[in-house]
Amino acid sequence: MGDRPYLGSLARPRNLAVGLAAVTVVLGMINIGRSFGYDEAVTYAYFINEGSLRRALTTQVVFNNHPMFSLFQAALWRIGMVGESAQRLAPLFCGAGTVGIVTYEVTRRRNAVGGVVAGLVVMMSPLFMPLYRSLRGYALATFAVLVAALLIRHSWQDLRKRWLVLQAICMVIAVTTHAYSAMTLLAVAVSALVLGRVQRRHLIAWSLAAVTALIIMWPVLDDARANSRSRGNRYQPDFLRLSAELLLGLNRWAVVITAVLVVAGVVVVARNSLRYAFAIGAAGLVVAGTAVFVWGVVQPFDLYSRFFVSVVPFVAILAGVGATAVHRIPALATTTALCIALMPGVGNTLEMDSPIRGTAAIVDRARAAGYDVCGRGTEALVVYTAPLLFANVNDDSCDVLITVFSLTPEQIEKATANHGGRVYLGGAMTLWAKPDVLHELGVPT
Repeated sequence: MGDRPYLGSLARPRNLAVGLAAVTVVLGMINIGRSFGYDEAVTYAYFINEGSLRRALTTQVVFNNHPMFSLFQAALWRIGMVGESAQRLAPLFCGAGTVGIVTYEVTRRRNAVGGVVAGLVVMMSPLFMPLYRSLRGYALATFAVLVAALLIRHSWQDLRKRWLVLQAICMVIAVTTHAYSAMTLLAVAVSALVLGRVQRRHLIAWSLAAVTALIIMWPVLDDARANSRSRGNRYQPDFLRLSAELLLGLNRWAVVITAVLVVAGVVVVARNSLRYAFAIGAAGLVVAGTAVFVWGVVQPFDLYSRFFVSVVPFVAILAGVGATAVHRIPALATTTALCIALMPGVGNTLEMDSPIRGTAAIVDRARAAGYDVCGRGTEALVVYTAPLLFANVNDDSCDVLITVFSLTPEQIEKATANHGGRVYLGGAMTLWAKPDVLHELGVPT
């Protein structure tokens, strides 16, 4: 291989995979004990805390429960893995596993340059990195989708039933963790159909997986429908553009480099096999068609780019394959350019923090001082303090008011008039109280 003079024994697939997976773990361990974010706190407080396996699979609050993930985390809670650091370990290792598998597969089938590039695209992804560092199910769903895809490919050559069973299990885990994983699995299935690899045994296994996933998800479907109705709809004009930028690196130079590598990867595949190129195109149409339909037709209020995170490993694989087309460029130059382009996103992710724990401390101080504290949208605070009374922002019944997310201009004016002081705490959290109360609580104004 042309890249071995640069990387030596590190160019071996296993060594590269383990190395990049280890770097991923190190990045994930940085400030791992930080405060839970809003979604993390709701997930932990309502579905994981106290280790209730039944609650993990049967309840939903504004789509913050990823049932199968919550089930696994609740089981870990039962054996003593309690708190921010312990609970974030499983998503972190799912992320590291995803990086390692992508690196290994591209290195084994192409070369070390491609493997490193593919691994970096996953590890430093501004879409994936914040999620494998968080107490959320996206890393598990992404890992399960990737493993299912590899098992499907493996089952083409090895006809033993175990591979069908394992791929079905991975599909169930992915879909029952996050429903949008079904889109990526469908894209994989469509590409397999285009390649003519799908047999009756695959269709049976996939059908059984779909039925099993539906049975597991059935208890939360009513809650999901109720959440959808209560949240309503909204049109997000920049959703498709932002999602594409996040998939490719967000930073302008990262987007350009990754996009060029992905296109080069498709060209490399097309030169080797037009059928494989058509399979990639068909899979891409499934993802793009789903995104356009949900964004332009369904228009749910809760539609976020992170729902498409399970696509990241496949984009990375194409980028890695594309990097092998320019193998004459030294490996160091290729990987360095990509790292520099992605580094701003990594820095922003590592600096991310949440004000929830600090806000809860303010609430506790206010209660200890004898003040009445109430809140609006403060479900996440129950991780760190007792629940707050629901606030009517139009009156002054509370000495201290905590609001999460935006209020209407009329509500802001009324809350300001009632309390006289307002401090933005970060993370969409605002504290309202009279200036002397803020001073007594040690809240900088």
